[in-house]
Amino acid sequence: MRPLKRLSNSIFLWILLVSFSTLISHTVAKGAENTDSSKAPVYDSKGKRDPFEPLVSEGTPHSIEGLRGVQTADDLKIEGLVVDRVHGSYVVVNGVVLAEGKEQDGVKAVRIEETGTLFEIRGKQQFKKFSAMESEEVKN
Repeated sequence: MRPLKRLSNSIFLWILLVSFSTLISHTVAKGAENTDSSKAPVYDSKGKRDPFEPLVSEGTPHSIEGLRGVQTADDLKIEGLVVDRVHGSYVVVNGVVLAEGKEQDGVKAVRIEETGTLFEIRGKQQFKKFSAMESEEVKN
């Protein structure tokens, strides 16, 4: 009786295997028919930035965030100035607030004026003009 039961179990498993194989191959074939690229979903950003687009690509010029890696005054973007001879002047450059006479990451704000700031970058003094129009463009 045991060999007969083992044989029936084997036959049942073979039938089950063939049935599932047929079902899977049929389902895969139907799925391949439905992958028409013209019916692919399209993202609608509704006027907002597309989160699937990279923020920076190889062709996009990048700006230096912070002061690390700054080599010349051209790498700096003055975003704001506070000129106060009594309590101390401040400059906001590349998102970093520097007090007059203070240094961070190799960039020192030597003298802060209404027209710009004299920086000492890696031992060389360079003056960077402040353009109010340029900072307004950043806000918009």
